[in-house]
Amino acid sequence: MFGLYIMLMIVSLLAGGILLRTDSRLTWMVAGGAAGLTLVGFILTRTTGLPSFPDNVGNWREPLGLASLWVEGMVLVLSVYKVVTTRLMKDG
Repeated sequence: MFGLYIMLMIVSLLAGGILLRTDSRLTWMVAGGAAGLTLVGFILTRTTGLPSFPDNVGNWREPLGLASLWVEGMVLVLSVYKVVTTRLMKDG
């Protein structure tokens, strides 16, 4: 789990840094994918649990988890909007 959190932080920081400079559809897709996978992971840890990580099953009211759900949900909604509305870049 620790490694997954580290990877999430790295991907989030890189995507955020790139999005500060450009309006890249690919980067919005990466940001949305990271947010979506985080939401799926949160739901899995609260419902079935993950191997070697059963501590949070049923723990839906954790404040930091609820804040994460809100932020990741907003990133996912924004990234879907941006991917749909941002024009494809054409070569030439």
